Amino acid sequence: MWVAPSWGAGVAPIDPQELITRVARRIVELRRAKGMTQAQFAESLGCSVQYVGLVERGLQNLTLAKMAQIANVLGVTIEDLMKRPRRANLKIVKGRPRTRG
Repeated sequence: MWVAPSWGAGVAPIDPQELITRVARRIVELRRAKGMTQAQFAESLGCSVQYVGLVERGLQNLTLAKMAQIANVLGVTIEDLMKRPRRANLKIVKGRPRTRG
């Protein structure tokens, strides 16, 4: 269990796993907003679809270099990746995005 260090008044503790989960959900949200599949996203990043799946499920701890690469592919800043998802209850599900037709 992670315990926040005491740094004094005014500094809110950050739970690392909550941050990883937040970034993961935000990546899903931004990728879908661009209309990209996981396969297209993986190809743009030069990595496997399995890696993208781990990232989007919050099971992969990203380096700053990989976060910068993801931000560049999605056309956002690293700060944008760290914002809370617009839909806090965004569910991560397997499968292809549904197309309307």
